[in-house]
Amino acid sequence: SLLPLPAMIRAIEMSLLASHPNVDNSEGLISVTLYDALHDMTPLQEKLGAIGEHPGVLLRDDIDNPDGFVTKSDALTDQFKMVMTISSRHRRVDGVDLSAASGGDMFIVQGDPALDFHLNDIEISGLADPPTIDMRLRIEEVTTPIEPCDDGPSCYDNAPPEQAFTGIWTEDPWNFEYFAALAGWLHYGVENPLRYYTCYAFYQGQCAATVALGHAQNAGAEIDPAAPDGWASFILTDPPFSPTLIATLPPQQYFWEMLVGIADTMYHDPNGDGVPDYETAVPQFTFHGLDIGVSTQELVDKVVESLKAQEEKLATVLVGEFWRNNDPLDFYYWRGEDGRPYLYFANEEDLRPDPQDPNKQLVPSYPTPGFYSCPEFSGCKVSQTTVLGVDDKTHEKVRLVDTQTILYVRDDQNDPYEVQFTVANDAEIFVRVTPL
Repeated sequence: SLLPLPAMIRAIEMSLLASHPNVDNSEGLISVTLYDALHDMTPLQEKLGAIGEHPGVLLRDDIDNPDGFVTKSDALTDQFKMVMTISSRHRRVDGVDLSAASGGDMFIVQGDPALDFHLNDIEISGLADPPTIDMRLRIEEVTTPIEPCDDGPSCYDNAPPEQAFTGIWTEDPWNFEYFAALAGWLHYGVENPLRYYTCYAFYQGQCAATVALGHAQNAGAEIDPAAPDGWASFILTDPPFSPTLIATLPPQQYFWEMLVGIADTMYHDPNGDGVPDYETAVPQFTFHGLDIGVSTQELVDKVVESLKAQEEKLATVLVGEFWRNNDPLDFYYWRGEDGRPYLYFANEEDLRPDPQDPNKQLVPSYPTPGFYSCPEFSGCKVSQTTVLGVDDKTHEKVRLVDTQTILYVRDDQNDPYEVQFTVANDAEIFVRVTPL
């Protein structure tokens, strides 16, 4: 094949795919979500369909589909199963609402996100090996002949990626001719620089015309030594032998532009009558069982990677608005990792419903947070956010002793209170609240 499949694939990625509004990278890589996979890839026909000026990569199932073709993948079989262990980071605590002088409870979240997804131990089975997809591809073509840049040395710079200025490179990148030329440039101009010189036409046993691609080592003096790789020069011998050969001699041009011209003629003017038919310039291709391009293990890794990137969002969806049932506690009791009892002063992490609108989340704010040993609230703060042996680093907290303790606190309105704690046993704590 004059255009090897690997080069053609890369060209399609760089042009047809990379130019699509829903492909957000220059490599033409398609992002596939877990939602796409769970729906057998059918959402891809919308995601990669026609948008704006771009005619789309995939043809939607509701367009020109008399046979009822369905875009789908077998990546997830009917035996698909995903087993994942999830641990909650919610803890129920008891505490006090100072303004109401009453007890209550609330759920607090220790850590982020609210749920611990054990994704390193996830079990996924029932995936196709290898995963494939059925899809329809419609490729647009240019509806008029494309003239090559054949004005000698002035055309040497007419090549990708940034210097191209005329001919095929001015066409839309989703057209067949564009990515066919791009594939030729990739293969013959970049990866396998084309340098070639030989006699390509004979007349009465003698060489009548030569062709040079680039500047081959054995090229004749008539070939420009500055000719770039892939530049095709057709030279008649002196004197010319055949009037017919003179009339059909191609002009100098890049080899990949010539390939596009040949393909265009073969497809639209196969009988050579010089009257091309461009009414069928939108060929469609139907693929069954097309390899997606990833292995089963790579698909599993991508699923895990996607889940890890969305842990917080998943936790929010699964947990819901747990704060709706939280009492507006100003402080609460909780044992630290060291096993000792502590009083925690509430902060903005301890969510609760707004008293004015229970459907609205309230983030508490305290002008004077913490626990104090004197009613003046000056120079007598006994709580701190960092305590040895306790993981929490954000709440003001103080350790409760096994006797009676009197502390002073202010609520979210900055009103002062005296609070007396009596620890009866591990299961009972008596609290008396007195406004000051």
